[in-house]
Amino acid sequence: MCGANPEKTHAGDYSISGSVVIDGESKAGAYVRLLDSNGDFVAESPTSKAGTFAFFAAPGEWTVRLILPTGSIDRRTVLTEKSGATIEFAV
Repeated sequence: MCGANPEKTHAGDYSISGSVVIDGESKAGAYVRLLDSNGDFVAESPTSKAGTFAFFAAPGEWTVRLILPTGSIDRRTVLTEKSGATIEFAV
């Protein structure tokens, strides 16, 4: 089970959230993808005006992929827990 919301998370949900900062500034409209433990696409979300993103996901291993207009890709693998996980992308 998975969903995406670039603006906020809900207390008590399993979530993977974070932010994207490029050249010292929050990046609105950057695309972030969530992949399952097999590397399969699950969800995608643009970042909010504040450069934040959030996915609601079941516990497990997930890969978060930042896709930049220049074609660069940054990956982070996380294991969600009840309190969730935070990913920060600084490029």
